[in-house]
Amino acid sequence: LGHALLFAGSEGIGKFMAASWFLRGLFCEEGPGAPCGVCGACRRVQAGSFGDAFVIDAEAEGSERIAVGRIARRGSDGGVCLEEILALRAAEGGWRGVIIRDIERATLEAQNALLKTLEEPGEACCLVLVSAHPGRLLETVRSRCVRVAFEAPDRESCARVLEQAGLA
Repeated sequence: LGHALLFAGSEGIGKFMAASWFLRGLFCEEGPGAPCGVCGACRRVQAGSFGDAFVIDAEAEGSERIAVGRIARRGSDGGVCLEEILALRAAEGGWRGVIIRDIERATLEAQNALLKTLEEPGEACCLVLVSAHPGRLLETVRSRCVRVAFEAPDRESCARVLEQAGLA
């Protein structure tokens, strides 16, 4: 498993949902694999209360940009940053997982600060960067990630899924 994945694809295609599913599967008591959805780890990751999962979501935090202070300790904003989280030992004794939603919102300073973490994330750590606009990222950030492309399904595949769900 690569330590840094870049989930890239169109807006609204389900990249963040897939990243969340992926982390649940990584932490699942039955896994790693497809998350069972019922074990304690799956439920806590889903609820956002799993000690080894960290999500940076600028929009949910009411911000337009991902500031450097969310990635590395800069200044005295008092918030928790990625660098501090990854310096800790795994609370559950296994993997530590990070999702950075809409990574293209990161300032250049934040992207540069992220490079150190992408190069040396620590043991049993997986970072999932989610982006609809990976071209807005520094090449040095993109080059340190395994790209996972998300593409819209074709009409026939969509129709088949809808029919299987009992919809016309």
